[in-house]
Amino acid sequence: MINYSTLAIPIIIILVVGGVSSFLLVYSFYPEKHENVNIDGKCYELIGQAHQEFMNLSANKEIKTLILQLSKVEPNDVSIPIIFDGGDSEIKNFIDRFHLVVTSYQKVKYSRS
Repeated sequence: MINYSTLAIPIIIILVVGGVSSFLLVYSFYPEKHENVNIDGKCYELIGQAHQEFMNLSANKEIKTLILQLSKVEPNDVSIPIIFDGGDSEIKNFIDRFHLVVTSYQKVKYSRS
């Protein structure tokens, strides 16, 4: 007769070692951020520099859309609230790049209660 209690510990050890090695293999294969893009029905995975360029193009698209929407507001001197997300230097560069006039500036911090 087969004694299952003597087989249980080696089987558990084999499964744990296999699971840990599989996790490490997958984690080492995808350590960086990536983006899946669907173009003409084909799916492409963007990693590294391509991912960074895609993120920059997406951000530029959103910025240009916002600028286009702002240019259609009448009258031209109306105040429009805009919320920026990023570091102080990034926000300053954005304001300088698009020649925005800041009427008030407030830092908002996220806090868990």
